[in-house]
Amino acid sequence: MREGFNGSLEITIIGQFMRRIPFVIAMIILAAHFLRTGASALTLLCLLLPFLLFIKRSWVITTTSLFAYFGGIIWLFVTYDLYLQRAASDQPWARMILILGTVAIFTFAAGILLKTAAVRKLYSPSKGSTPTQDEENQLK
Repeated sequence: MREGFNGSLEITIIGQFMRRIPFVIAMIILAAHFLRTGASALTLLCLLLPFLLFIKRSWVITTTSLFAYFGGIIWLFVTYDLYLQRAASDQPWARMILILGTVAIFTFAAGILLKTAAVRKLYSPSKGSTPTQDEENQLK
């Protein structure tokens, strides 16, 4: 790693960036799933959600992580549904479970990474701004 003006600051910035990238990837993959099923509104929602990360408010992290958890649950339901279809027609299903299970775990992990202290610190209210009542309650 290259040593910058302040090495710890550089690591923190890179860490914050790297903790948000999995959410973006997870939402793109989920959008592709919804596009395949014909759910245009959900496709659009998944593609727009990562743009919330540009808003530096504490509710953004809560909202995006909940959508990531919801996405992981969707992948678990999809996996189970496809397993039932494949098992009923005597098609191989083990590799499908492995792949979609990994996608579900990745999507859950994307939500967990958004809740880390480094990312939450970035989305906490800055000095000089007036926090909302919810933000004040979260800080207590």
